Amino acid sequence: MLELNKLNLKECFIKPEKKKRQDLRMRDPFIFTDQKRKLYFLFGTGAACDGAANIDPYFEVYVGENLDEFTGPYVCFEPPAGFWGVKHYWAPEIHEYKGKYYMFASFKGGIGQDRGTAILVSDFPEGMYVPWSEGYVTLKGHECLDGTFYMDESGQAWTVFCHEWTEMYYGKIKAMKLSEDLKYTLDEEPIVIVDLERDKLPWIHKMSDPRVGKEGYLTDAPYIWKLPSGVLLMTWSCYTDGTNGNEKNYVIAGCISRNGSMEGPWEHLPELLLNQDAGHAALFRDLDNNLKIVMHGMMHSMEVNIRLSAMFRKKRIKSVLYGGRHEMEELRNEYPRPQFMRKEWKNLNGKWDFRFGHENWQEIIVPFVFQSRLSGIGSNRMCDRVTYRKTCRLPEEWKGKEILLHFGAVDYECKVFVNGRYQGKHEGGNVGFSMNITEALTWEGEEIVAEVFDPCKDETIPRGKQYWLQEPDSIWYTRTTGIWQTVWMEPVNSDRIQCLKYTPDIDNGTVRIDYSHTGNKSDCTLSLIFPWMRKK
Repeated sequence: MLELNKLNLKECFIKPEKKKRQDLRMRDPFIFTDQKRKLYFLFGTGAACDGAANIDPYFEVYVGENLDEFTGPYVCFEPPAGFWGVKHYWAPEIHEYKGKYYMFASFKGGIGQDRGTAILVSDFPEGMYVPWSEGYVTLKGHECLDGTFYMDESGQAWTVFCHEWTEMYYGKIKAMKLSEDLKYTLDEEPIVIVDLERDKLPWIHKMSDPRVGKEGYLTDAPYIWKLPSGVLLMTWSCYTDGTNGNEKNYVIAGCISRNGSMEGPWEHLPELLLNQDAGHAALFRDLDNNLKIVMHGMMHSMEVNIRLSAMFRKKRIKSVLYGGRHEMEELRNEYPRPQFMRKEWKNLNGKWDFRFGHENWQEIIVPFVFQSRLSGIGSNRMCDRVTYRKTCRLPEEWKGKEILLHFGAVDYECKVFVNGRYQGKHEGGNVGFSMNITEALTWEGEEIVAEVFDPCKDETIPRGKQYWLQEPDSIWYTRTTGIWQTVWMEPVNSDRIQCLKYTPDIDNGTVRIDYSHTGNKSDCTLSLIFPWMRKK
């Protein structure tokens, strides 16, 4: 048995043969990203996990330095003597919690025993895992599977799972609180998130399972993700009936809790998130912090490809309504300066406090102006002065560095305060600006306030096509006031490159690069990598 946590990882990539992602076959894939070691760990339900083959069941893991190639599989869990799970080792997920790694996985007991989700534990994401919970942490005396994990803002741990359709014909998805040590569920009535008998979803289609000789309405693979606005999104799988442009197959649906609470209320999205053969999904962030989804197709076959795609790059949860507006999945989560990218940064897009003049505070979604419906306000009122306010916490690892606050663009004049201390002013609605806010930080929660002055009827201010009258007319567009590009923070060293200037010389085939630098220039090293220089 190969235990990665006890080996030099480089050896693991030399000796075992690398396998292309598209050549791997499994159901219920899950990817854990190890940001510290820059590795991906791929888990799932394989032949050994299913327990249907003439081999003892166990769980395996694949390891990759990227998402295209993996080595393995390596055994990450072998049941000890007396372990209650006999077969159907399904849907392993890995979650980091209080310095350890916990595997949530489904198991089936012996004859006459239930199916349920148990929790295993390891000091490493790749294993080895050992039993942790006191039996299974789903409903006692019932058939349940596909348990996942979520930690709410209060610090309460939850497990979310499927109450199987094979027991009740109409599948359900439920949630229960876990003890702080994740050993057992608290003795409370579970919350019902999805009930296919109650909810009457238009796309749901009946399926049959020859293994149990039953037909019913399936609920499968719940996974919880918190959106930047605070809304909880749950993805889950079902079968669709093939109407409204959907294919008749395994698909991914979604429901949301607008208040961010596990207790809900929960409401179903009016459209499927992915309407083609794409089942049992899980969300994760890659090593570049991009949100992605991993899934499988063809539910009843092990001949499945793992498919990866940028999370709804083309279908960005446009149907997730929040207070009469569309809730964009990541609210411009990409790094806003790709030509000058830093690995460590904090996106401040999302919910801010907002007010007109000295009126009462209300909520706005940045980076959308209040005139836009996407902001959650959608008002075309004339107002020269508006104020933004937001509180955020910075990572402890940033201490000892200088902290920069960036605004992609604010129309028109903007004064910035951090924890009540004035940081500076910027004029011009089309150009970004930055401020060093290090001296104003408390490291206990930072309050950022942006006071904006944009005189509505001043025709001398550069405007593009936005209008100075109440309603747009002819070629004129709706006014733009306030923050309309990404706001973010990042830690930097005192010695750093501030900006670059490129001057091409086409005749000689050269490029001159000038740069400005803070600190000791003798310590500065400038490396350039052009696309054609990258190794393929």
